[in-house]
Amino acid sequence: MNKFLSFILTVTMMTFLSLTVSAQIPNAGFENWTGGNPDGWISNNVPGFIETITQSNNAHSGSYAVRGEVVNAFGVPFPPSLFAGDTTSGVVGFPISQRHASLTGYYQFQPIGGDAMLVSAAIYATSGQDTMVVGGGSEFLPATGSTYTQFSMPLFYSPGTPEPEYASIYFFLVDTSFTGQPHIGSAMLIDDLAFSGVVGIEDGSATVPDGIVLEQNYPNPFNPSTTIPFSLSRAQTVSLTVYDVQGRVVAKLIDREPRSAGAHVVNWHAGSLPSGVYFYRLEAGGFRQSRKMLLTR
Repeated sequence: MNKFLSFILTVTMMTFLSLTVSAQIPNAGFENWTGGNPDGWISNNVPGFIETITQSNNAHSGSYAVRGEVVNAFGVPFPPSLFAGDTTSGVVGFPISQRHASLTGYYQFQPIGGDAMLVSAAIYATSGQDTMVVGGGSEFLPATGSTYTQFSMPLFYSPGTPEPEYASIYFFLVDTSFTGQPHIGSAMLIDDLAFSGVVGIEDGSATVPDGIVLEQNYPNPFNPSTTIPFSLSRAQTVSLTVYDVQGRVVAKLIDREPRSAGAHVVNWHAGSLPSGVYFYRLEAGGFRQSRKMLLTR
């Protein structure tokens, strides 16, 4: 009987914690709407003129989901943009109190002409009068057709930073080259967002991966700073370099320096560099990998 009661209490507590984590994202199931926008979210709609973000009854669960579509705005493609958080309080984002391990949700994505769906999250903490990015994640989501698919985007944290206080979540549709506008008609559906798992303060640098991993930078797009996470399966010499679209080196973040096994993050401030696409490249032993990032002024 004691074991059975213990099991029931454990399941109850896990359910409570799961509900608490999910509830921290405002209107995570997109059930509540006001004035054409999901409550707790900010879109780039121009009421009466341009509506890229709309309510949809094609939901994963419940009654509604949010739909974003690239629309024709006076002959020019106008892509959707959706942001979770309150910008009126002086702090961008919504309150959180844990180092969540990942952001999950369900989506559909029907691209045209190779367009991409981008989800990005940034985690903030305050220090005096300043607000700093202490973690986040970013990921391109593949096309799904007309079927809801679950995504799980890992979140990374800079070591030695304060406990998180706020989070923001962004969804975009972008041109895959980042050099032009996405195509009219590309569309996404999003529903049932949640944070999953908790990362301990010591977990970031203690975890040793099976191989070398270069993650997507966060936030992305960014202005003017972003964070690049990577992991090493063993100690080795590393180079991390940023290039522009012409292949010119604009920053050497790590220049043939030793790094220990485990997770690492590198912050990059773009300074006075212009808006555009940049590439970051990690080299470690025989490993070579590059990823794109977008600076927007």
